[in-house]
Amino acid sequence: MKITRHEKTLKNTLDKIVYLIQTYNTDTKKFKRFSIVQMFNFLAVTMKYIPDPKNHELVMRPKILLERRGGDCDDKTIFAVSWFIQKNITTGFSIVSQDMGKQFHHIFPFYMKGKRQIDFDCTYPQNKINETKRWFKRKDFIIYRSKDNE
Repeated sequence: MKITRHEKTLKNTLDKIVYLIQTYNTDTKKFKRFSIVQMFNFLAVTMKYIPDPKNHELVMRPKILLERRGGDCDDKTIFAVSWFIQKNITTGFSIVSQDMGKQFHHIFPFYMKGKRQIDFDCTYPQNKINETKRWFKRKDFIIYRSKDNE
């Protein structure tokens, strides 16, 4: 099975990410009993970081991340946002850049706890839930709103 085609622009990549979340979020159903901390540790530690091939942007559905036992920031984001949807928790993702000269180059999920947005950057094992980092640019996208969170 193909992971996906090479994505040429940020918009194409984001559109594909949203499509995969909306279409394949049930891939994460068997993890519904996990707590937020268990899911974070599963994605950050158990699912290793596997970068995309040089000069290619690949995005994959949650099932493929499980089969490969890892992925990069967008793959882990797709999985986490899909899982939050299965848990009926308001969720989305952020795209960020660390300096003025760089385009958006990183993506990570977040979820809402009441009116608070909690960053959930499970890309690397050393990251922590709600860890605040300084980003030069940041754009947030809500993908799913829980009826409980309205």
